[in-house]
Amino acid sequence: LPPVTLEVGGTSPVIVVGDFPLEVEATRILWVKWLMGGQTCVAPDHVFVPRARAGELMAELKRQAAEFQPVPGDGPAIITERHAERLRKLREGCGGEFVVPDGESARVVGLTPVFEPDEGSDLMREEIFGPLLPVVPYDDVDEVMGSIGRGATPLALYVFSYDEEWVERVLRGTRSGGVTVNDVVLHVGNHHLPFGGSGESGVGNYHGEASFRTFSQERSVFRQGRFKPMQVALNGPYRRWQERMMELLVRWF
Repeated sequence: LPPVTLEVGGTSPVIVVGDFPLEVEATRILWVKWLMGGQTCVAPDHVFVPRARAGELMAELKRQAAEFQPVPGDGPAIITERHAERLRKLREGCGGEFVVPDGESARVVGLTPVFEPDEGSDLMREEIFGPLLPVVPYDDVDEVMGSIGRGATPLALYVFSYDEEWVERVLRGTRSGGVTVNDVVLHVGNHHLPFGGSGESGVGNYHGEASFRTFSQERSVFRQGRFKPMQVALNGPYRRWQERMMELLVRWF
C-alpha cells in the first residue's frame, strides 16, 4: 500500500506563561488572526492566559484589533456568507464579553477578541477558522494542559514565555503537530522543520527534506562482492566448528 500523508487541521491553542510582554504578544497573535480573515489551518484559536494578566491582555487585544481594522467594514472576506453567519452565531452564543466591530458586511466579520467564553460553547469546542479570538483566564497551567490533552490533538501549539523551564514543562505536558515558541505559525514557514498533524489533526509530515522523504518510495539495493569468505561457514550440513563460529558471531553483534 502507498504511504499516506494527511494534514486535516484542528484547533491551535496559545498558552501564555511567565512575564512575556503582552503588547508584543498581542501583535504577533492578531496579525495571523486577521490574515485571510483567520481562515488558515494554523491560526491561533484560543489564548490561555494567567488570570492576573487576562484583563490587561484583553485590553491590549481590543486596542490593537481596532488598529488592524481602521476602516469599518473593510478587511479580508469570509469565503461565503454562510460561513460568515456561522462565525457570528459562534460569537453570539459563547456567553463571553466582546465588542462587535462597526461596519460588518455580509462577508466581512470584524477582528473580535472574546473574553472568557463559556467552556462548553461551540466557540471553545470547534475550530474557529475566522477572526474571533477567545481569551481564557486560567489559575493552573496544568489544568490547561489537561484540557488540551482531553480534546482532539492540536495541529499547532503556541507557547509564550522567556522562561525555558516553563516552555519545556508545557512541551512535555502537551501533544501537537508542531510548535512555535514566542510567536505563531513560523514553524510552518521553516523548510527545515517537518510540518504535519498528530492524531486527529493529521498523519505524517512534509516540507523541505521531509517532503522528499514523504513523497518518495525508498528502494533497497544490496550488492554482493566478487568473493564471499563466509560462504563455507554458511553452507550445510553444519559441523561443530560452524556452530561455534555462528555462536561467536551472534555474541559479537
